[in-house]
Amino acid sequence: MWSLFSSGNLRAEKAKLDIIAENMHEGAILLDDAYRVLFVNPAARTMLSVPRNITDSTKILSAFRNKFQGIDITTCVSAAMPGEPFHVPGIEVDSEIYQIFFTRLSEVDQQRYKAHALVWIEDITEAKMLERRKSEFVTVVAHQLRTPLSGLKWTLHMLSSGDLGKLSDAQKTFLLKSYENNERMIALVNDMLAADRIESGRMKYTLLRINLRDLMENVLFEIFPEAQKRGIKIDFVCPSESKFTVLVDSVKLRAVLQNLLENAIKYTMKGGTVTITLEQAGSDVKVAIRDTGIGIPEANQSQIFSRFFRASNAVIMEPSGTGLGLYMVKKIVEQHKGNVWFTSEEGHGSTFFITIPVVSESDIYKQI
Repeated sequence: MWSLFSSGNLRAEKAKLDIIAENMHEGAILLDDAYRVLFVNPAARTMLSVPRNITDSTKILSAFRNKFQGIDITTCVSAAMPGEPFHVPGIEVDSEIYQIFFTRLSEVDQQRYKAHALVWIEDITEAKMLERRKSEFVTVVAHQLRTPLSGLKWTLHMLSSGDLGKLSDAQKTFLLKSYENNERMIALVNDMLAADRIESGRMKYTLLRINLRDLMENVLFEIFPEAQKRGIKIDFVCPSESKFTVLVDSVKLRAVLQNLLENAIKYTMKGGTVTITLEQAGSDVKVAIRDTGIGIPEANQSQIFSRFFRASNAVIMEPSGTGLGLYMVKKIVEQHKGNVWFTSEEGHGSTFFITIPVVSESDIYKQI
């Protein structure tokens, strides 16, 4: 009785899994440790143009290699770890865009199912095309706004300075507020255009060998008056004898440091502290910017580097932000072959970390 019931349950579960596999939009290929195909679902067959009657592993894998030229399954699976897939993003094939995940299965899964790896293929053409259209729209709108905003800035400046006639104190006050709002709009437009250049790969980098400590000290000198005005203490911890030599675009990396420091000050209450630490971490220079501010809600943390995203508590405290700063920080740091991440607890502050590879004295000025 139990044996029959158990077999019936297994058949029912298998039927459910078959229905799911048949109706999945993503392609799935299951491989054993000899890289023979154990399973391939209909979506993967459609993507690879492999008919249902073809079950031969060699033919299926040959179709994969023909479709995604230059991508070696064995190498990609070897680069993966159990629970940590190897991701190949943005593969363009015949006007279609795919991303592929290679997952190496755990030893328990291998023993139970005789399976070694899973290849997961997603068609992201529609999402990428929508992203491109949004980017094009943003670029057009930003360019169209730039000229009238610049003209308005000039007019407001002339009015507030009295070039077009004497003004009362009240009139000057309103004009100055208008000028400040216009400046915020210009900054937003410039950020939108900069983000679009980064996204499209049109951002140019001029690399120069510099001491990162010097750059940090320059940025701190600029932001110190704002911190003082807000009653926030600044601590800079850095070994004076160390030379933190990096090969960077100093203008763009300055923007990264400035953005993180301004955020730390902006979202820290009066009497709080911002601590900057600079240290050697293996083959990298590591920057840590720690504040005692409002922190980032846990529900928002996974999206904090997304374009136009702002944490819910940050919006309440500072409604006028663009949501582009941290997006650009991440992109610029990654373009320098570095990493950026953070730790945070709502109400107890945040710490943002940056690593940039160090360079030897033999490295010289170059451009990319």
